[in-house]
Amino acid sequence: MTYNMKKNKYLPINWTNGTKLSSEHFIHSYLSQVERSVQMQAFSLTKFNFGLGKPETFEEAVYYQLSGTTPNSAVIELLHCEGITPSGYTISYDRQIYGTHAVCSEAQNVEEAKDGDLFYVLVSVAPFSRVPVGTPNPEVVPLHHPYALPKVKVHLVRQNTLNTSTEDVDYLIVGRYELNNGILKAEEDYIPPIQRLCYSKKAVIFQQNIIKVLERLYSYTQQMYRRNVSSTHRNSLADSSLLFCSAFQDFYTEHSFALKHLLSEESPCRLVEQFSILGQKLICVLTRMSENDYERLLQYYYTWTDCSPADIEQAMGKLAGVSYSHIDIAKSFRAILHSLSLLERIFSRMSELEYIGVVRENIIISEEEDSPRSKERRFWKILD
Repeated sequence: MTYNMKKNKYLPINWTNGTKLSSEHFIHSYLSQVERSVQMQAFSLTKFNFGLGKPETFEEAVYYQLSGTTPNSAVIELLHCEGITPSGYTISYDRQIYGTHAVCSEAQNVEEAKDGDLFYVLVSVAPFSRVPVGTPNPEVVPLHHPYALPKVKVHLVRQNTLNTSTEDVDYLIVGRYELNNGILKAEEDYIPPIQRLCYSKKAVIFQQNIIKVLERLYSYTQQMYRRNVSSTHRNSLADSSLLFCSAFQDFYTEHSFALKHLLSEESPCRLVEQFSILGQKLICVLTRMSENDYERLLQYYYTWTDCSPADIEQAMGKLAGVSYSHIDIAKSFRAILHSLSLLERIFSRMSELEYIGVVRENIIISEEEDSPRSKERRFWKILD
């Protein structure tokens, strides 16, 4: 690990016996340590592991209040925040510790805001600017606050001004609002940058939901194998479908432990990476099939599930090419769940069939013979 000394503003003090000391010496020494700490912190950071830290006494590592509902009247008051900015600055703010130094955003003058515009809540820190805190001791002269903490600010900024509104300080995105009918509404499922997946309750819920879907998918593939692997009706269509299932099973057996126990302690990016791998595996299996087998398989799925070949191809493509943004984590999670839900529709329906290779046909019957459940009668036959 190396440092560029030219960038250092606070060099270590050369302490010498006999030097007359003042508060400036100790302040400079403290700021030198802060600068060194920031450099060490920044060295271990990547684009995917900065963000909110571990919640202590709260469910989330950040809490704030919004007063006012329109962009020009809205004011954010910060109550609590624990995190690390992209440059390595530590944000540790609690309203009770900072006392009378309430941290509120400034009123804005937003012109021509329209529905759909996004507004971000940012928390910035100036680690070399100090705020005096604590209860003064009346017996100490001169009377002063006994402690000092870094200066923290909160901002509410429009998306198109995100890169310029806080250019003089380092910041962390902690929330997002959307303008709807002239009123700011919080995006409840928005997940701000987090250092680890387990540091956000919302991210943990997403992970748990994804794991439940995977478990169901694995169960469906097992049922499909049991019913078809030794079936006397097994044909090339069944072989293609089992090959598709095998790709999923290989992924699940290889990565299930990490998905359930390890990835929660890492950046959310690692979880998204796993499903990109799954998508690539599924696409790879499909492309290995002959053109005729490939088309027959997707058309067969369409017959039973109403998932068109285009829908299946698009879902697999989105899963394989899922993108990741550390400032919009939930977007990646939603894309994954959407693709998995389509896969679940297919596997669930195939697992219900007596064997793969039967096709359904609908025969319209007369109203006199119509049952309360349906106006159609279904029967199966083996595909030629």
